[in-house]
Amino acid sequence: MSMKQAKLGQQGFTMIELIMVIVILAILSVVAIPKFIDMRTEAAKSAAEGVYAASQSAAVINHAAVLMGKAAADRPAYHATNCAGGLIIDGACLMAALEGTPEGWAASGATIVKDTYVITVATAQTATAKAVLSKSW
Repeated sequence: MSMKQAKLGQQGFTMIELIMVIVILAILSVVAIPKFIDMRTEAAKSAAEGVYAASQSAAVINHAAVLMGKAAADRPAYHATNCAGGLIIDGACLMAALEGTPEGWAASGATIVKDTYVITVATAQTATAKAVLSKSW
């Protein structure tokens, strides 16, 4: 039998080869899917930690503007509806003090919220003390 005739007789994969490939793919997916879901959760938590750190920085920057004697209109928190004094007194003032609104976050009362992540203005900013923030997740 020549090589040409041997190649013509081979039509495809055997059933056992196909089943083995399916079994290997199933085992890989059972291992990989939970790891992928865990990575998404960790990424969301890390993003929330980043927003919390940015909020802390915004509170410090806004307080520094007060200590430097900047007019209320020149402070980062001024541009929210109820922040005419330019102080961080609630979630809306905190959002205004941030450099842009973080995607998916919204102000609600004394908090800014995204899903189960909550950052609260625990103590409002005064002329002598910066706003104190807390997180919940």
